[in-house]
Amino acid sequence: MIANTTESNTLKNKILENKYKLNEITLFLKNIERKNIIEALNPNNSKEDEFLELFTYYIWLLRDDSNIVSLINSEEFPTKYIIKYIFSSMGRWISQGNDVDDFFYLIGAQFSSKKSLEILVREKVELLDISLALILICNLKSKDLNLFLFEIHDIKYIANFFLEVFEQLEEDRVKFLFVKNPSLFANLVSIVKECMANSEKKEKFYEFTEKFKNEIEMIESLISAAHSIHFNFDVSSEREKSLFQRDMKRITQIVNLLEDSHYLAEQLDLLYSESVIIDSDEMRLIENILKNSFLKKLFLQKNQEVSEGVLNV
Repeated sequence: MIANTTESNTLKNKILENKYKLNEITLFLKNIERKNIIEALNPNNSKEDEFLELFTYYIWLLRDDSNIVSLINSEEFPTKYIIKYIFSSMGRWISQGNDVDDFFYLIGAQFSSKKSLEILVREKVELLDISLALILICNLKSKDLNLFLFEIHDIKYIANFFLEVFEQLEEDRVKFLFVKNPSLFANLVSIVKECMANSEKKEKFYEFTEKFKNEIEMIESLISAAHSIHFNFDVSSEREKSLFQRDMKRITQIVNLLEDSHYLAEQLDLLYSESVIIDSDEMRLIENILKNSFLKKLFLQKNQEVSEGVLNV
C-alpha cells in the first residue's frame, strides 16, 4: 500500500509540476500502472481539486489514445470521476464557442456499452443531463439495454422519459439515434405501444408512432432482413475466412437490400450491430459498391454470372 501511495503521489506531483508539458505527461500516463492513476484521484490532500481538474483536461486532450480509452472503460475507474471529467470537458468545449450536442456525440463515443450502463445506473445521469443520458443509452447493446430498463422498473416512466426527450430534439437527430441503436428503438416502440392503450398521454404516444412511421417500418424491415440472412447463411463460420473467401451471395443480398438507402452509414451500422456484416473491411467493401454505380453494376453482374454458372453445372 505504501508503494502504491508513493507512486500515486509521484503521479500527482509530476502532473502538477509539468502541467503545460503535454509530451512528458502523455509518456508518463502511458507508463504508470492503472491502479496508481486511480489511487492518485482519491482525495487526500489540498491539491486534489487542482490535480483532478488537470487530469480531466489531459484525458480530454488524449481521448483518442487507446491507453486512456482503456483506462476510463476499466471496471476499476470510478464513475464519479467520469462525471467530473464529462462536465469539466463540456465547460471547456462550450467556452470555446462549440456546439454542446457535438460534444455529447464525441464524449459518448469514448465509452463501451458496459461502462455506459455503469455510469447510467450509478450516477443517475437522466437526473443530471437528459442529452448525456440519451447518448449513453444509445451506446447500450441489447443485453445492457435490457439491464438498464430492468433497473428502472417503471415502464410508464421509461416511455414518458423518452417521449419528453424526443420532443426536445430535432427530427433528424431522433432518426439518427433510432438507427444508431436499433435495440433501443425496438424496445421503445414496444414500450410505447404497450403504454398507449391505458395512458393519459395516449395522444402523445400516437403522435410519436405516426411522426416516425417511416423509420419504424424501415428499421423493422432491416431487422427482419437481418434475421433472414442469418437463417440462410452460416455467418459465424465466415468470420474465420478472409474477405474475398466469404460467400458473395450474402454480400450481394446486403447490397440489394441497401440499394436505395437514404441513411446508408447508419443502416450499415445497424446491420453490423446485428452481426450480418462481419467486420469493418466488409462494411467498407459494401459501402464502396453502393456509392459507385459502375462498381455496383459490375459486382452484381459478376455474382449473377457465378450463380448461373453453378446452376448450369
